[in-house]
Amino acid sequence: FVASIGGGYRVSPEWRLHFEMVFGGDEGDFIPAIGAVWQKGNFKLDLGLAGLPDTDIESILIPILAIGFVF
Repeated sequence: FVASIGGGYRVSPEWRLHFEMVFGGDEGDFIPAIGAVWQKGNFKLDLGLAGLPDTDIESILIPILAIGFVF
């Protein structure tokens, strides 16, 4: 079972801040993510950080970079 809750806040016509929490797995782990979205017309750029709880990776945060086109 996986569930997610999140939200966003527009700080200007082109910028939006957002957060999301994903819950799931057998142990009830959660993955937090925060970020910002810049959108100009149909082009958008997502920047953020996501957490990785209970992993063997040295860093507990991974960067998020996504480029999108809304059509």
